[in-house]
Amino acid sequence: MSKEIRELLKRFNPEEWEKVSEWRETATGRAYRGGESIQEILKHKKTGVVVIRHKIIREGKVQHYHFKPASPEVVAQYGK
Repeated sequence: MSKEIRELLKRFNPEEWEKVSEWRETATGRAYRGGESIQEILKHKKTGVVVIRHKIIREGKVQHYHFKPASPEVVAQYGK
């Protein structure tokens, strides 16, 4: 992950990001059975940087949460 992205995520403010797409599916990990995996494509409003926020929710609680870099194809579709 680039330094620019790490810096933006270090001080993550939801109001600075726009959700441009989302997909949901049943969580497959043994620890998360019965949960829902949600991946959101987020674009920074000022810089155009695109990242993916992945979270798993089960029984109304966030069980897992992290950011990951967007693939070149996703950046080409939604990026700067």
